[in-house]
Amino acid sequence: MSDDGPEDDAATTIAKAAKRLPIDHTDDTAVRVEVAGVGRGRAVMFAFRRDGAPLGGMVVVDGDGALHVYVNRCPHVPYSLDLGDGNVLDHDGLTVVCANHGARFEPGSGRCVWGPARGGALEQLPFRRDGTAIVVTITPEPDDWRHIPDTED
Repeated sequence: MSDDGPEDDAATTIAKAAKRLPIDHTDDTAVRVEVAGVGRGRAVMFAFRRDGAPLGGMVVVDGDGALHVYVNRCPHVPYSLDLGDGNVLDHDGLTVVCANHGARFEPGSGRCVWGPARGGALEQLPFRRDGTAIVVTITPEPDDWRHIPDTED
C-alpha cells in the first residue's frame, strides 16, 4: 500500500498520505482528511483550494485528544507555520509553533499566546467526522482573518 519503511508509525504514514492529497480538485467546498491512528500532540497536514488558490491546512490533536482544524498560515505574516516538513507542534505537542518567527498558539483555540502574532489567532475551519476521516468544510476567507491589533514593530 505504501512505500514507507517499517520504522514509520501509523501517524507518520497518515501524515505522508495527507501531504499527497491532490489540490487540483474542482470542489473548493470540502476536503476529506484521514485521521485514523493520529494521537495526542500530533498534527496532520493537508492541501486544499480556496477560490482556486492552493492553501494548506492542518488537523491538530491537542493534549486531551480533541481535533482542531486550522488553515496552515500565521496571522502575523501569511506564511505557512511549518517549513514544508509538517512540523507545527513543539517538542511536547502542547503548542502550535510558527517556524518563521516563533509565535506560539494554543492548539484548542488557535489563539496566539506568545510572539509577534500575540492578539491574533489561527483561522479555524469547521469539520465533521466521517468514519476514520474528517471532512473539512472550506469556508470563504474572512475579511479580518488576521485578527491582530495594529502595533508598531
